[in-house]
Amino acid sequence: MIRIISTISLLFLSTASFAEDYNEEFIFNEGSWKVAIWEYDYGGVSCAAGLITDEKEFFIEINPEEEYSIFGFWYEDEDINSKLERMTFSVDKNEAWYSSTPTIEDGSIYFYFRDADQNKLDVIYEQIKNGNKMYHWNDDKKLIAEFDLSGAISSIEILKKCVQDI
Repeated sequence: MIRIISTISLLFLSTASFAEDYNEEFIFNEGSWKVAIWEYDYGGVSCAAGLITDEKEFFIEINPEEEYSIFGFWYEDEDINSKLERMTFSVDKNEAWYSSTPTIEDGSIYFYFRDADQNKLDVIYEQIKNGNKMYHWNDDKKLIAEFDLSGAISSIEILKKCVQDI
């Protein structure tokens, strides 16, 4: 049975939107992964980690001040995510995680974790750190893209340190 990631629609008035401009400073790079600090024009600061390229991204964004964590996928081709009704991903042959209430904007599909979901976040982090590939699936369970997880172990640790330091 597929694990359900319960998500909520958070009513953060100041939550970062991907439509907003931000400065990106890369602070770590290993394998396929990068860790960055994102400083938004409205003044918010987040730490992000993932496979970040010009064509596609898998990203984890954590903003400790606004108390949110985001998992998401972005594609240069905005049509890829715009037709999805839910966000589904898996690591290696583990059961898929999904959200039936993702946010879709500007080529991105993502969902928020609230603090109560920390146990689920920890399980996903461990799968990512121990995995080889992440798979992003469409609503019909067909593969959209796969992401190499080499460098994820160090990147997740640097992400956690970044969050503590900002």
